Amino acid sequence: MDDAVVAALAGVAIGLAIVCAWLLARRWRAASSPTEGAGEADGPAPVETGDDSRELPAPPIMREEAPKHIGDVLVHTETEPKVAASASGDWPASGRRDVSGARILLAEDSDISRDVMLRMLRELGVAAEAVGDGQEAVDAVERAHREGRAFGGILMDMEMPVMDGVTAARTIRANGFAASDLPILAITANGGAEDTQRCLAAGMQDHLTKPLSSERLRDALCKWVDAPLATPDKAARGDDAIASLEALYARRKRELLIEMEDYLALEIPDADRTEKLRDEMHIMAGIAAHFGDQQIGDRARRLQDELGDGEGRADLIRLSRCLEQG
Repeated sequence: MDDAVVAALAGVAIGLAIVCAWLLARRWRAASSPTEGAGEADGPAPVETGDDSRELPAPPIMREEAPKHIGDVLVHTETEPKVAASASGDWPASGRRDVSGARILLAEDSDISRDVMLRMLRELGVAAEAVGDGQEAVDAVERAHREGRAFGGILMDMEMPVMDGVTAARTIRANGFAASDLPILAITANGGAEDTQRCLAAGMQDHLTKPLSSERLRDALCKWVDAPLATPDKAARGDDAIASLEALYARRKRELLIEMEDYLALEIPDADRTEKLRDEMHIMAGIAAHFGDQQIGDRARRLQDELGDGEGRADLIRLSRCLEQG
């Protein structure tokens, strides 16, 4: 073998040794550094170009979020990564503790639930517009868009006449209003996993269970509503508004008691009467705790399900006694 061949083979051997050493060093760094190892596992490998071997940045990574319930508010956990379509800021918004100035649409058919929610929103400095059913919500979104005063988010009750919340959310999304521009948060007395999945499948971003405290409402709005869109509402928070709400609640309790007594007097209540009473239970389940009547709210929530299954007579009697004492 001549000297030229020997020299060439020696060069190849040296090159292979250098490559092996480099690969072993990279593997050692990945094993000893969790941050570097995680970065290499999550995204595409850096690209080396030119003689200076500069590394080009990988595309931005964002996590697909899977729903998980903690308490009354839906939170999210990270699952499989996907490449972000845009790197212009994080969404949903996070870290903010002030939502004053936001412009929100509230879709709620119950007058007392609507008044309670509007008062909570005013206390948070939110400018809110209220509608009574899903079709009115769809129309309000379109109208606000045409007039150049778009909403920053929607609080959507699930059970409403004319058009329910799920159908309204689907319609709004089908009309071209993206979640990043117009987040929709479900508010409902039903906190089950099935209800949550229905909301998410309809294009909603969160599922908030009634009764909803001001703190939970603020946290959800801060998370999803991107930026204030209006001058903060400085409406009065005086005792007159509270007294008016309490009077309305007392009246609703009296009306519910009469409705229950009439229902219990029937030997075999018809389906329409049962459905009407079930709707009243749904409303009471969502508002009672706001007025310190947690037990009434819990019983009403249980009765809402039992009446739907054709049961609940014994619980109706117990709830009527609670209402009489209150």
